[in-house]
Amino acid sequence: MLFYNDIPAANGSNETLVILHGLFGTGDNWITLARHWSQHYRVILPDARNHGHSFQSETFDYPAMALDLKELVGVVPEVSLKAAIRAPWGSAKGLREAIAVLRARGETVVCVMPGHESEVDEFDCDRELVDVSGQWVVKAL
Repeated sequence: MLFYNDIPAANGSNETLVILHGLFGTGDNWITLARHWSQHYRVILPDARNHGHSFQSETFDYPAMALDLKELVGVVPEVSLKAAIRAPWGSAKGLREAIAVLRARGETVVCVMPGHESEVDEFDCDRELVDVSGQWVVKAL
C-alpha cells in the first residue's frame, strides 16, 4: 500500500485532488500548493513505490504504479457530506427570516437557484424548507 498524506478541504468539500509527484520526488514536493488547493478541495499526496515513505519493490513500471493508484483510490476513506437544509432562492415573504432562524440554531442552509438542485455536491441536503400556507416549514426529502 502506498504511503499518502490526506489534507482535508477547509470548506468541507468532498471533491478530491490526487497529486502525483515526478521522478525522484515525493508527495511532499506538492505540500505548498496542496495547502493552497485545500481551501476548496481535499488533497491526497501519495509517495509512489520506491519513493519517500512508500514500500520498496523490484517491480517498477507503469502498469504496477497504475495498480498502486487503483488500490489507493479504493482504500482512501470518503469524507462524509455535511447534513444541510435545501432552501429556495428568492425573496418570498418570510423566507430570509426563516433561513436566519435556522442558521442561528446552527443548521446549515443552502439556498439553491431553480434548476440547479443537483449542483450542491458538498452537502447532504436531507431536508427542505418549503412554504406551507404562508409558513416556512422544514420537511424531510
